Amino acid sequence: MKIGAVSQATGLTDRTIRYYIEEGLLQPEFTKNYTGRKSFDFTQDHVTLLHQISVLRKYGFSITDIKTILADPTQSGEITQELIEKKKQTIQTEQMLLDTLLQLDKQKDYTLPELAEALDSPVLADVKVPKEEIMKDVI
Repeated sequence: MKIGAVSQATGLTDRTIRYYIEEGLLQPEFTKNYTGRKSFDFTQDHVTLLHQISVLRKYGFSITDIKTILADPTQSGEITQELIEKKKQTIQTEQMLLDTLLQLDKQKDYTLPELAEALDSPVLADVKVPKEEIMKDVI
């Protein structure tokens, strides 16, 4: 099965599939064409693995986590527990941010300085905005 068919079957882009190959998550057979580009030949097992990787990524498992689980499944419990703790912390932080936003006067139009001052809670002073949130509007 070629990468286009695998992409369609899994819902993953061909770039994502190639990235997973580069990261060593799967090793399909390949041939190189005259330009040096690799033409991959995937099996149904590769498609199944890509689906499984996709599920884990949806839940926040990193590429490193997935590599570790592939190499040593006995690590999956510990990795899952670490992910649960990270998710709990993220939810707690998001709840604090939401609670602060809910305290704003819904009838008032704030200037930027007023809004920043109203939201500048000492409780949230140490809360960091994840880099991906800062950069998502830039890209």
